[in-house]
Amino acid sequence: MTLITADGTPLPKEPGAEVLEPVTETDPQLRVLVPVYKETPYEHVRYPVQKRQLWWRPGQVIRKSEWDSEFTPPTIAGVSPSSGPVEGGTTVTITGANFTLDAQVEFGANAAQDVIVVTPTKLTCTTPAGSAGAVDVTVTTAAGTATAQGGFTYVGEPEVPEMPEGE
Repeated sequence: MTLITADGTPLPKEPGAEVLEPVTETDPQLRVLVPVYKETPYEHVRYPVQKRQLWWRPGQVIRKSEWDSEFTPPTIAGVSPSSGPVEGGTTVTITGANFTLDAQVEFGANAAQDVIVVTPTKLTCTTPAGSAGAVDVTVTTAAGTATAQGGFTYVGEPEVPEMPEGE
């Protein structure tokens, strides 16, 4: 699920609202500054069809732990296929949990292209170019990051164009 404003803007895990008289350092009170909606699936309809439900209204005081509880970090259960050419361009399916529409994927230090969140438990993307060997696959959302260590292996050597004779 994703928390959003009335205009559909995703909200970050850090609310940015003013902190009121902190009762304890670990769970301060926050004042909600904008209408906050929770995106939920319509009944009996698969994602990405969603509806919005008002979760907090402006001026409402909540605990930071209430806010943070709405951000469940992603997990990775599998990467398929688990290998592809160093040139990139492989369409990969990542399964797991808590994938949200703001998900970003990296293979090693390189960002994947065409990331599509199919459901909260499945996303697809296209691998970037990389160097031969195993790399970590990471999925990052507003709630956190999940890593599949050595989750994808680049195989082969990149093609080097031949120099024409006489140069």
